[in-house]
Amino acid sequence: MKAVDFNYYREEYYGDSIPQEEFKKYEKKARAHVSGLTFGKIDVMDVDEDEKVKDCICAIADTIYKNDAIPSAKYGISSESTDGHSVSYGKAKTKEELNDEILSTVQLYLADTGLLYGGVDICLTAKNW
Repeated sequence: MKAVDFNYYREEYYGDSIPQEEFKKYEKKARAHVSGLTFGKIDVMDVDEDEKVKDCICAIADTIYKNDAIPSAKYGISSESTDGHSVSYGKAKTKEELNDEILSTVQLYLADTGLLYGGVDICLTAKNW
């Protein structure tokens, strides 16, 4: 499967978080996560599930980008109360929280594709014989 391009991200997935100049970096990170969680099957797959995989990669790229966009020293305000002047600040997710969110996203997009199956797949194995 070829890399997801920025045009697909904007026009088919309707993504608007990642700037074009940074998209390739986040697409590559997201693809690595999806490839690992599918046991490399996306690298040798047929085109049947192509759109689901591309959407999954875009969703994960968005998640990683949004997490990276939160400055580590200066967190954004997540809520504020004026009467008692209470301010709450957002923070970047921990690595474990981010990995949990990525796993949930992969399961959401690819649960019904067979790509998450870790056993032997005769069809994929036969291609390499």
